[in-house]
Amino acid sequence: MSRPPLVLVVGTDRYSVADRFRVERDRLVAGEAAGIEVFDAEEADGVGRAMDAARTPAMFGGSRLVGILGTLDAAALDRLDAWCDSPSPDCTLLVAHVQAGAPSKAQKNLLRRAEELGRLVELGAPPTRRQDVGHWVRERAAACGVTFTSEAEQAVGESVGGDAGALDALCRQLAAAHPGVRLGISEVRPYTAATPAARAWDLTDAIDRGDVEGALRTLRGLRDLHPLQIQTSLANHVRRIRLALSLRATGAQQLQQELGLKPYPAKKLAAQLRHVDLVSADNAHRLVTKAEEAMHGGSGLDPETVLDMLVARLARSLGPRR
Repeated sequence: MSRPPLVLVVGTDRYSVADRFRVERDRLVAGEAAGIEVFDAEEADGVGRAMDAARTPAMFGGSRLVGILGTLDAAALDRLDAWCDSPSPDCTLLVAHVQAGAPSKAQKNLLRRAEELGRLVELGAPPTRRQDVGHWVRERAAACGVTFTSEAEQAVGESVGGDAGALDALCRQLAAAHPGVRLGISEVRPYTAATPAARAWDLTDAIDRGDVEGALRTLRGLRDLHPLQIQTSLANHVRRIRLALSLRATGAQQLQQELGLKPYPAKKLAAQLRHVDLVSADNAHRLVTKAEEAMHGGSGLDPETVLDMLVARLARSLGPRR
């Protein structure tokens, strides 16, 4: 099967982009023996190393797939655009770009090249308006083989908000528990009664204190939740910290305005920012991203073990320096 030189996935929601990256990766290598290398676009020279890999012929011949996942800056997007002038004949570049802000000129150029050379996948952002949530829930649930009554659909939408990771994890749980059944409120209520974000507060509090033992003990009490729900809550927590640091927003009132937080979460976040720097937050971000990849088959470990390791490492990374 002939593969295109470039497949580009673009979206604003990191979970959705990473999830589609895996779908496209599996589709590209289905039924073929292909060498695969994946690079983190946000690591030092990650894109440069990916470009080197894309231009280096396989030692024993055959087709190759080089993946790049993360938020690409303008320079990285320009490098990929230049690669499209003379792509390697035996290599496909699978690029999953998490768009931050409005699309740049460099991004628009690469989108055009993807349409010309291969395949472009543009993912819609999670809904921001309440009237759009129902359609979004329905569409993502259908991809998991799940259908809801209107009442159940509303309850699920209210539970997950615009969190694509939490929604997909919930739909997979429901699909496993009730295969082939149109789900009503009685089936979904046990899963939506306590949202992962609310129940994970004690866990993130222990992590923010640097209390490894306490965090692991709290994690044991969340075992009835799907591991991906817990991972997504942790990823959201880390993302909020990184965003606050990048905005240089430190006071609780400013955090309420900049991030749309309620007073209590804003006060807690302000306290956390007093002892966390951007280096620690970036490291925490890499940890949650790698953990999510591991839960989707990127390692030989079971999801519970991955979570144990993630929680311990986050507590060491985000806790106060001693």
